[in-house]
Amino acid sequence: MDSLPSVDVAPIVSDTTYSLRLTALWWIGGACLVALVIYGSLATGGPVLPVTFSDKLQHLVSYGVLGVYFGGVVKHRAFLSVLLMLLAMSVGLEFLQEAGGQRQFDLVDMVFNAVGLALGGVLCRFGLGGWCRVVERWVLA
Repeated sequence: MDSLPSVDVAPIVSDTTYSLRLTALWWIGGACLVALVIYGSLATGGPVLPVTFSDKLQHLVSYGVLGVYFGGVVKHRAFLSVLLMLLAMSVGLEFLQEAGGQRQFDLVDMVFNAVGLALGGVLCRFGLGGWCRVVERWVLA
């Protein structure tokens, strides 16, 4: 029986992510945050979190948190690609809301999502980028 061919992902990971000891854990955390945003965007029947503030502020903060989070995991040269993928996800979610019939498409939501990602990107560019390394040094010391 032939075995499956192996693929060496080490060069890809080392070029795009910071040298982290808990890389898999950081990616799982990011996937959970993305899943939470997806659920919050598509869930019907009221707010997902017991927080009462502007819908637009929720979009801004949610996508800002995603931007800062992934800025801690992904190196600068790959960070723009991650931000663009998150932006594409936000656009797709708006269309899915419209298609679901329970929620509505809102161009202004997409603008606030984009502004949140941009703010997260700026925060990472000017100090917070690679924050996961700092946390690992502190926790694993």
